[in-house]
Amino acid sequence: MYFYSVNVISIAKCWYQSAYHTPKHMHDYFHLIYIISGKGCLKINNIEYSLNDEQLYICQPCCKHEINSDKITPLNTIEVKFSICDDSLYSDFKDIHGSINIKLQEVRSILENTLVEAIGRNYLYRDIINTNIFSIILKILKKYSNTRLHELM
Repeated sequence: MYFYSVNVISIAKCWYQSAYHTPKHMHDYFHLIYIISGKGCLKINNIEYSLNDEQLYICQPCCKHEINSDKITPLNTIEVKFSICDDSLYSDFKDIHGSINIKLQEVRSILENTLVEAIGRNYLYRDIINTNIFSIILKILKKYSNTRLHELM
């Protein structure tokens, strides 16, 4: 039902310089940040998150955010910028932000495979990239819908 509703704008492996600071900014798409290694700080709408190895974060569209990389152990990330075109999926996903608690090794594997597709640009690579990110979105939605169900019980 949601299959064609995700459009990946960019995916990149980022190596932040020591003590690097991205100025506070916002954009009209989702920003997924997977911390491979390093330390730092992420502020999303003035909520501060300490960044460490093997963490996943989501910044919603039009939310102010900034990243600070540690001076001694700079950040190494995989970052995906994407839009959601389906109103129903957008509505389901729009309130999920900040630190995401799901099976991170599986997410990392999907992101690394997606990077390979993006670099190789082989036949159907855009479809594969969008499908891979869509699968991560589904994993996040499933986790958070299960969490909400348990909270209601």
